Amino acid sequence: MNPETLVFEVTSSCNNDCMYCYNVWKSPHCTYPKGQMSLSEVIQVFDNVLDDLPVKSVALSGGEPFLRDDLPQIVSYLWSQHVRSVIITNGTLLTRKNISRTCGAHNYELPLLSYRKAVHNKLTQRDCFEKVIHGMHDLKEEGGRFVAAFIATRLNYKDLEKTIELAIALGAEGFLYNRMNVSAGNYRYVKMLLPSVDMVQENLDVLETYGELYGLPISCSIPIQPCLIDMNQYNHVYTGFCPLAGKNDGKNAYFTIDPLGNLRVCNHSSFILGNLLEKRFLDLMRHPYIEKFREMLPKECTACPADVRDYCHGGCKAAAEECFGSLEISEPFLRMHSHRKTIPCHL
Repeated sequence: MNPETLVFEVTSSCNNDCMYCYNVWKSPHCTYPKGQMSLSEVIQVFDNVLDDLPVKSVALSGGEPFLRDDLPQIVSYLWSQHVRSVIITNGTLLTRKNISRTCGAHNYELPLLSYRKAVHNKLTQRDCFEKVIHGMHDLKEEGGRFVAAFIATRLNYKDLEKTIELAIALGAEGFLYNRMNVSAGNYRYVKMLLPSVDMVQENLDVLETYGELYGLPISCSIPIQPCLIDMNQYNHVYTGFCPLAGKNDGKNAYFTIDPLGNLRVCNHSSFILGNLLEKRFLDLMRHPYIEKFREMLPKECTACPADVRDYCHGGCKAAAEECFGSLEISEPFLRMHSHRKTIPCHL
């Protein structure tokens, strides 16, 4: 297993307070360590990682990455190592100055939660819609590339079509659609926010239409279980399963490095494999938790056909562990809609 993509949470600080956010340090009973590495420590970590792995891309996230003053230096370092960086930002600090300072980034990912200011601001719990719109506009003016991200909830799923149109008008080169993924930090909003299967399917129909009409690359990075929705009917919406689960080869796994250099299996899991300032990446890859994470399966999924079960593995297992404390329990989206399950014939 040689992952080619990593996530680096450059800071845990954020100037938004998004209702759907699943950052591990937002758990109400959080004991997750806080702090961040110096720039020299960041470079030390990545020097070692790049020696060990064929990394092609690093997603720089947070928190809000632009709250870290040396973000431009991190981007420049990765550029010098021929590694593409993607800045995942809430867009509130995406000024022309900051765009210029991070021009070595391959592209940016910004949330566009609605075409309506009030809805976007309600979900972020900040008055930030106009800043995001200006940030997208300025990116195109400065020659930057960006993808718009839509987090589907009960509050905004009806806004998807006009939101895609707005993203296209602003120059988005791709569209990321994720149904809300549940964690310990946002679990209190589940009844208010988690969309139903019908809501997600309605959105997928819209995405298919726009993907075909405009040739816009559209992807879903949060798993959608085939026992709930048959994704084979969508030819213009890319989706997948946890790349680290089951028989998936792990090549596209997004191991996550936190601000202190701790390594986790993904940005949704709070389990720390070890610290990259103390151990090499390849040493931490031998941690028994990784094999446990790959092999364990929700009990209700054991009856699924093998060619589905071995790749789907129940969806987002990290969500199950964060919410319910076990990898053998179904994650919230599947658990809350288990009455809608049908036997999937194939992937």
